[in-house]
Amino acid sequence: MADVRAFPPPPTPSRSSHRLWCCGASRKHQEAPGSTRKHQEAPGRTRKHQEAPGRTRKHQEEPGSTRKHQDAPGSTAEGPGSTTEGPGTTAEGPGSTTEGPGSTVEGLGSTTEGPGSTTEGPGSTTEGPGSTAEGPGSTAEGPGSTAEGPGSTAEEPGTTAEGPGSTAEGPGSTTEEPGTTAEGPGTTAEGPGTTAEGPGTTAEGPGTRDHRRGTRDHRRGTRDHRRGTRDHSL
Repeated sequence: MADVRAFPPPPTPSRSSHRLWCCGASRKHQEAPGSTRKHQEAPGRTRKHQEAPGRTRKHQEEPGSTRKHQDAPGSTAEGPGSTTEGPGTTAEGPGSTTEGPGSTVEGLGSTTEGPGSTTEGPGSTTEGPGSTAEGPGSTAEGPGSTAEGPGSTAEEPGTTAEGPGSTAEGPGSTTEEPGTTAEGPGTTAEGPGTTAEGPGTTAEGPGTRDHRRGTRDHRRGTRDHRRGTRDHSL
């Protein structure tokens, strides 16, 4: 039988080496101080769908600002009862995909802004008949005007932009709806009586869960608007 004293037991680790082993090294699921895991954000960093204070997202407006394609309450996007700006339409005009009624884009009964034409004007390659652009006898879409509407700078008569008597598409307003700073009446943003898009709330939808669902719907509206933009570029 072999002598037991020939095989002494392994040395016991000292307190300092044991502390180094248990506290200094990082195990498989234990992060070292100052490191960030895949789904753990460091202080001062912002995740993809997490906004820092003072930042505005692409589809989030600050108080007092006006969005280009942001409109009235009771609609998915800009116009009431429509995906975007005009009532009863996918985009800006009623009964059309974009701005003009009864057309795919801005004009009546046409692919774009003018009636019976490939683009915005009737019987022409572009927007207006017998003109360089959208309107007859004008530089742009409307007759006797610089842009789309007659006697105006833009699409509608008596207005700077697309709506009559307004700077933008709605009458008597800075943008598309009357009596509002933005596109909904009595509100800074899309919904009435609210700072943002939903009524009676500081953000876009009532409640956090509703706001998430509203954001998903808004993304779908954005994809539809992109398709309309591609049609408009034809």
